[in-house]
Amino acid sequence: MKRLSDDISLSELTVPGTHMSAATGPVDWYKKTHFYRHLLDVQLRLGIRLWDFRCQHIKDTCQIYTGHQIGTATFEYPLKEAVKFLKMNPSESVQIWVREEGEPSGNTRTLAETMRSYLENPEYKAHIWPAEKYIPVLREVRGKIVIIDGIGRGTFGINAGRICPECVQDEWKIQSLAPRDIDQKFKFIVDHMNLANTGPAAELYFNFLSATGAGEGEAFPQNVSERINRKFAEHMDRHTSTYRRLGGVLMDFSISPSIRHIIRVNM
Repeated sequence: MKRLSDDISLSELTVPGTHMSAATGPVDWYKKTHFYRHLLDVQLRLGIRLWDFRCQHIKDTCQIYTGHQIGTATFEYPLKEAVKFLKMNPSESVQIWVREEGEPSGNTRTLAETMRSYLENPEYKAHIWPAEKYIPVLREVRGKIVIIDGIGRGTFGINAGRICPECVQDEWKIQSLAPRDIDQKFKFIVDHMNLANTGPAAELYFNFLSATGAGEGEAFPQNVSERINRKFAEHMDRHTSTYRRLGGVLMDFSISPSIRHIIRVNM
């Protein structure tokens, strides 16, 4: 982001991201869920600047939820890694989309109160963009974390509830690995790329390349992502120069060629 204008709005950026970003686990789980080979610090070094976290509220903590694992990390993990990175790279900014998922249990306070306890921790607070009723320009958020707030309705950052429904593509259910099903998912992706490219500059757009058969057949996230990410990289090889803005592009099992293509749209 160092080469980008200070005056560019976050809504005008094209940002590489990961879906269920902190999901990690043993190798034999890779085919069945969204687990990454890369931990968060490695993702940042590769160029990822947008994370997607699902928070399960358990015993007054925000446990990172993946659908198959809980209790391996709390929301402190992404905050700690982002702050460490931003201290060394103050020209950068990291966006974190956080929302609730999974059944809460054993709590004595609301999830919003728990989230506030993380964000007001002195270790992180100075590095978090204070919530305002607008989308900031890059100058305001260099060296900072921007929360896309799906919990506090804008109390903690950009209100995810005000992102227009048509501005998010998350067709996550796929029937099979058959070419027709992979092609259908990829059509959703490309259609949304075109929408983001021509849509209002003030709107935030998010495009999830991730999909799963939800345990049916062999359409596990890794198998789907291998096919989708390859098609995406090939598409961008031919068409990167035709795009001026794609918004946030979130992948399962992100690969370096795709990350480079996404970043290049900003140039």
